Amino acid sequence: MFNIVVGRRLIQKWQSLSIFWPNHTTTIYSSIIRTFAASVSKRIEERKLGRLAVLRNAINEIYVSSVSDSKSFDWHDVCKQLYERQIHFPTNFEFALLSAFDVNKVQMYDEQYQLDADLFQKIANFVAESETLRSNKIASVRFCVFLSQYPQYLSDQQLEFIRQIALSVAEDSVQIKPVVIDIVKALAQSSAENCRLACQLLPRFLASRKHAFSLRLELIQILFQSLINHQLSEELLLFLRENSPFINDIDLTTVGKLISLIAKTRLSRKFSRQNLIEMIKCLSDLHTPLLADDMVILVDKLLKQKLGYQNIQDVQIDPKKGICPCCGNQLTGLNNEEFYQLKHHFKSIIFDSNDKYMMDNLTEYHLQLMDFETKTLIDNDEVNNSKPRYDLIVDGLNVSYRRSKSIVNDKTGLRTFAKVYKVKDIDNQIVTLMEQNRLTYRYERILLIGRQHMKSWFQLRRMCQRHPDRIDLSLLLDRTRDDNYILYAAIQHPHTMILSSDHFKDHRNKFTDWYRNGSFDSQNNDENESRPNLGLLFKRWLKSRQIRIEQGMMLRYPNQFDTKIHVHHNDESKLPILHIPVVLVPDPYDNDDHKIGWICANQS
Repeated sequence: MFNIVVGRRLIQKWQSLSIFWPNHTTTIYSSIIRTFAASVSKRIEERKLGRLAVLRNAINEIYVSSVSDSKSFDWHDVCKQLYERQIHFPTNFEFALLSAFDVNKVQMYDEQYQLDADLFQKIANFVAESETLRSNKIASVRFCVFLSQYPQYLSDQQLEFIRQIALSVAEDSVQIKPVVIDIVKALAQSSAENCRLACQLLPRFLASRKHAFSLRLELIQILFQSLINHQLSEELLLFLRENSPFINDIDLTTVGKLISLIAKTRLSRKFSRQNLIEMIKCLSDLHTPLLADDMVILVDKLLKQKLGYQNIQDVQIDPKKGICPCCGNQLTGLNNEEFYQLKHHFKSIIFDSNDKYMMDNLTEYHLQLMDFETKTLIDNDEVNNSKPRYDLIVDGLNVSYRRSKSIVNDKTGLRTFAKVYKVKDIDNQIVTLMEQNRLTYRYERILLIGRQHMKSWFQLRRMCQRHPDRIDLSLLLDRTRDDNYILYAAIQHPHTMILSSDHFKDHRNKFTDWYRNGSFDSQNNDENESRPNLGLLFKRWLKSRQIRIEQGMMLRYPNQFDTKIHVHHNDESKLPILHIPVVLVPDPYDNDDHKIGWICANQS
């Protein structure tokens, strides 16, 4: 209660301030509102989970007691005992039960809890008799979701119930997106047979054009995971043929499961050697490396035993040229068409509604972007026939603060999260790094982007004065999100590099969100085929252009080609030449920043 009162008073204070400084307080006021709302919402959710845990534990105790005393488990008696324990629940008690024993809610509160099979059946039978279930299809879908969370306990009758509800939803003239997602997930997870049916029903679930593309992406992801979990390799091959370009953000564990499934599949008329090669090509579309253990399975059980590859070896591929020293093939990255697709949409996505609000309402931000574009953007569109205006974009603040260890101690005790650095130290950091790595000799033109407070950095100014023909310094307003400008400057030419250790996750999410939910004007009839996957394009572009800082002052230059399985045609054999990326050192922070090695596999 104290937090809520303080939050309200704080909001009222900012509302009074906004009368005098409406433009400058809007952003801070909105941030406070969001933080306060998130805090209240989290507190409400925690209390809800706590009440469900109390209900779950009480029912479990009553059930265990009835088993130990050899008494029948009667739901009327259960409700009476809950009332005696002063455990209250809404009138639709059946659905309070579903929430209490929902796997996701259970794991959030008690990871060790396991629902007994007999108690599951008693809950399922009790809910199945509900009048609400018979009259409300959404309630039936919710019940299907609950059943599918315990596939090991399901009876044939319950599996048939899920099938019938799914068929009913597929026939609806007006389909609700969350309902479709829930029933497809329930159907696909409940059993292998039901998973096959879910794949067959996919076109019917996508018949409505409303939310068609974003819905398709979500359903494909669900079915892909379920096909792997049920080990349906033949069905998976057919599914990947049609849908592999739409499968995104697959984690390394899922890739490992997929490889293990392919390795276990026996060669037959239905699954031939050519089908196996097709599966490997589909793996290429996932744009992901392999963990070392998965690589061993792929090489030993698939390439050697089933396909007969004879020449498989570790290779060191030049990060810039991408030419394999073993076979002479070149590994590729973004082509010109893909780069221009990304560049075409870049500005409208990277500068989101908050940035546009600032530029529309504060003149200095609008003028800043105009001035930045005048200085940094390339005049002509045919950039491939010209040199980039800048070879390297340096994230000044990221480079300076990331390497500095000179943090000023907080003697007042007032700082909660912010760190304060000594200006002299962070000034020296960026200059030392650029000089030790001879960046002014490696790159002809460098744009160093920072903020206005960096004007006082003496060493930085002196370095720029020593190299006026090579280094341009662009200092933005202190409240500007400089990452937007760094990326915007780098996208102007396909050969421009970025020096930063930022992972730009928020920016990648913007492009992914546009791909999933953004409006797209397509001249083709099939939007699914023409909509560019900007989330993947941004990831591929950034991984091939970003130079990272390692321990000390060392720089790690990127591979200027895609981190995926590269498949090359081989004139001398029916088997293609493969280049397989392997994770040598996993990223401990799970930022997809692994150190990668390569394997070359060919027949000769």
